[in-house]
Amino acid sequence: MKAFPAMHVGGDAYVRALNRSLPQIPLIAAGGVNQQNAEAFIVAGATAIGVGTQLIPTESIEKRQAKRIHELALRFAKFVREARLRVPPAPKPAASATHITAAKCDTP
Repeated sequence: MKAFPAMHVGGDAYVRALNRSLPQIPLIAAGGVNQQNAEAFIVAGATAIGVGTQLIPTESIEKRQAKRIHELALRFAKFVREARLRVPPAPKPAASATHITAAKCDTP
């Protein structure tokens, strides 16, 4: 699910709240994600981030600055990679009702 605009509706705290309530749904944080907060969104539970002008600035497109765009992409990828190392493993889901078995009881 794409959480957009993530920054304007609560930032990484919003993503964390969504992730706690809906842990089975992968979240993509988009809208306001930048170099300073990308890691926080991943640590909060975003599976991925959506980055627009922060990754590919309009000026860089107009001036055909491929090297700058490439370096920004590498920087964002590094932030995400490092953040994923900080994410604790997901807890194992609790047993569902289909896994519960009845036991015979001899007492009335």
